[in-house]
Amino acid sequence: MKNLRALAAQVVFQVLEKGVSLSVALPEQQQRLTSGKDKALLAELCYGVMRHLPQIDKLVSDCMSKPLKGKQRIVHQLLLVGCYQLYFTRIPSHAAISETAEACRQLKFEGLVKVVNGVLRNLQRNQKPLPEDNET
Repeated sequence: MKNLRALAAQVVFQVLEKGVSLSVALPEQQQRLTSGKDKALLAELCYGVMRHLPQIDKLVSDCMSKPLKGKQRIVHQLLLVGCYQLYFTRIPSHAAISETAEACRQLKFEGLVKVVNGVLRNLQRNQKPLPEDNET
């Protein structure tokens, strides 16, 4: 069973990097899940990231010294999923952070697990207010 955050990052990656419609990318990943609850959470994470993209992208980017490029872009999408969880869901911070770090391992970016952990812990610790839409 793939980590839900890893699936969410793949959906967001498909939409933002490949131009696939969310209504196409999301059901493809939902098919991999058996529980209705998991399918609903996956949809919540994906739609939520899209809804708040300018704000969470700014928060994540501000925590990083340099942007992730190429194949590593999916880890950026994963950070967006993690940031969305911290700011907009009732998922406990420790669970959101550890699950998102685990997703990074599942996506085969072992070397970036510390980056994911660090950025999300930083966001949690500083819990800056969300940037206004016009500030992004």
